[in-house]
Amino acid sequence: MPEPVGVDGPGTRETAAQEARMRAARRGHSPSPGPSSAGNARTGRRAGTVLAAVGAVLAAVGSALYVLPGPGLPVLAVGLVALTAGLVAAAAGRRG
Repeated sequence: MPEPVGVDGPGTRETAAQEARMRAARRGHSPSPGPSSAGNARTGRRAGTVLAAVGAVLAAVGSALYVLPGPGLPVLAVGLVALTAGLVAAAAGRRG
């Protein structure tokens, strides 16, 4: 019976997931993060970016409502808190 031939040479056998990652790397695509912590960092960074964008919009609306009739100060405060939390979450996701 012949020995299995893998990418590393005779006698080695890669799993289907390993072979798919290697093919993707050869084509220039980055492999999917899977259940590792890299996927969690990417999700945290994306959530932080969304939260920062929402916070920036709320801060802009709050500052406009500060001079226009409406609840400007509470909206501005919530917007600044959301913006700060989003930037911190995005920075933590980038580091991690």
